[in-house]
Amino acid sequence: MGGMDGGLERLYLARPRGFCAGVVMAIEAVERWAEALKDQGELVVYHEIVHNRVVVERLRAKGVHFVEDLEELEGLRRERRLAGTLVFSAHGHPPAVRKKAAEMGFHILDATCPLVTKVHTEARRYAQEGYWILLVGDSADHQEIKGTYGEAPDRTILVAVHTHVGKDPRLADPRTVTVPDPERVVVLTQTTLSVDDTLATIAILKRRFPKLVVPARKDLCYATQNRQEAVKRIAPKVEAFLVLTSPHSSNGMRLLELAQELTGRAYRLERPEELQEAWLQGVKNLGLTSAASTPEDLVQGVVARLKAANPGLVVVEEGEWEHISFREPKPIPRRRSWVLDLRLSVAPMVDRTDRHFRYLVRQVSLGVRLYTEMTVAEGVLWGKRERLLAFRPEEHPVALQLAGSDPKRLAEAARIGEAFSYDEVNLNLGCPSEKAQQAGYGACLLREPLRVAELVQAMAEAVRVPVTVKLRLGLDGQETYPGLARLVEGLAEAGAKAFIVHARSALLSLSTRANRAIPPLRHEWVHRLKEDFPHLPFVLNGGLRTLEEALAHLDKVDGAMLGRAVYEDPFVLREADRKVYGLDRRPSRLQVAWRMRAYLEEELHKGTPPWAVLRHMLSLFRGTPGGKRWRRLLSEGRSLQALDQALRFMEEKVGEEGEEEDPHPKGHPLPAHPLAG
Repeated sequence: MGGMDGGLERLYLARPRGFCAGVVMAIEAVERWAEALKDQGELVVYHEIVHNRVVVERLRAKGVHFVEDLEELEGLRRERRLAGTLVFSAHGHPPAVRKKAAEMGFHILDATCPLVTKVHTEARRYAQEGYWILLVGDSADHQEIKGTYGEAPDRTILVAVHTHVGKDPRLADPRTVTVPDPERVVVLTQTTLSVDDTLATIAILKRRFPKLVVPARKDLCYATQNRQEAVKRIAPKVEAFLVLTSPHSSNGMRLLELAQELTGRAYRLERPEELQEAWLQGVKNLGLTSAASTPEDLVQGVVARLKAANPGLVVVEEGEWEHISFREPKPIPRRRSWVLDLRLSVAPMVDRTDRHFRYLVRQVSLGVRLYTEMTVAEGVLWGKRERLLAFRPEEHPVALQLAGSDPKRLAEAARIGEAFSYDEVNLNLGCPSEKAQQAGYGACLLREPLRVAELVQAMAEAVRVPVTVKLRLGLDGQETYPGLARLVEGLAEAGAKAFIVHARSALLSLSTRANRAIPPLRHEWVHRLKEDFPHLPFVLNGGLRTLEEALAHLDKVDGAMLGRAVYEDPFVLREADRKVYGLDRRPSRLQVAWRMRAYLEEELHKGTPPWAVLRHMLSLFRGTPGGKRWRRLLSEGRSLQALDQALRFMEEKVGEEGEEEDPHPKGHPLPAHPLAG
């Protein structure tokens, strides 16, 4: 009698089976991220989050999209409203894919299994040390192999596990593979292979390369090992085995191969309804296991069918469960109330407020709001986004200032900025430069208030972060307060959440530099705007040179913005954290200089030219003993060594300043911003 008509007596359920810690982490992360971001749009996962069709179908039902390449992702973005966030699946992906996704403007959330990440780290380390890497796998198309290979493609040779020789011509035979330097060679493996086959393949390679560096056995996936050992324990007790797995699951297919080898009768199914009576003909004792990406409810569905067909069936749980868990790789994106703290900010300045200068300012003040340089929307859409938009988490709160005249392009650029995690997107309506006039953005747009409202509305509808505007009082000396008030009212209706008002007119016949000085200041107009629109936030900009001057306006407006005074001496903000934000800190110039030295060293490892950082440090000791020599040493040396020389010199002078000590030792980064988000 067959097992489906009453002949099955005992069912052995393998422990452990089903979801491993990495799969649980990845699936739960996607579910929570999809929920957290649903107001922004739909979540996208690069590649199937795990190799199980049922899991993928269930996530699709929750609004999650899956793509297999970035071209498909680009097409999906044109068709759907996406959240601007891309999740990388548990299998790991090459750095080139990550870089390209970031350049496309997506915020990356990484659900790669930590055990796979460990292999990636080993690949990078051994390649940097000059080793040739033999990467053992079962297919060059497996996502894990692609990801690890991508870490060091110029020093990695793909090798077939010995049982798969000849199945994929892109994988070398371990018995005949060659390397340029047999004295420096290491073997790394796909984590989901058969333990026995992996060890046998490594033994073959060890005989071929006596000096082969072999990773510890713990580099093999614990879940793969444990599930295979469970099958081995049960196999002597059963006549057949069922394995619940997708055909794309490497660890599941290895379980199937092992069960077939040990029992001679092993059958694969993905869902309970695929169970076939013919499989169980003459079977009294049956084993059942599942791949590391198979949900337990599918296992229980098979058990229920077998029990229904075999009323006296005895179910035996064989072995022990695992007690391993992985932390979620990154914090869940939080819903934000977007309450803008605009009390004090540093103005966007072309060729000044890049990420290096913003990092310097953040060492002086934890609370001040930072703005990027003015960035043209087309540059965001078609330029090198990572270079234009990337910044460190320590910079929060930080806003992206955009310029442009096309609503669709500005909306898309705003979405990209939001995906890079900027806290605010600001529209420039104040730049008077000839270049801006020729391109139709900046201050010249003030001639067309309806068009400006269209731009603001498009941006506001595209993102959840606040959209603000920075504008002048008017154009060419023809400004009137009623006209300014009407403009503000219209832009507020279009979706602008705050107004940064440079309290001068823009004279388009003058240079940008002249426009910072010649048009008369009218601070009282900004004060009046706040009186007339008390529900709207206003920030006053223009002509402020000291912290005291800025603070003097805070009883009449919501905030004050300092500009070139901060670039000329960042320590204009020295008392900002105490006087504005109630933080008990007052950093010294030398301590900030040491932090910037640590920052420069990190940037040099990334390939950043030293002058890109050092040029912003020239005024760090402005007006102090030795300040001129500090500036000269950096200007002439333009290197880390020149900075070290300048630091040694200033250490001899710093006592003359009588500055207070900061609680954070030199060279150490500041803590995370307590006011961000």
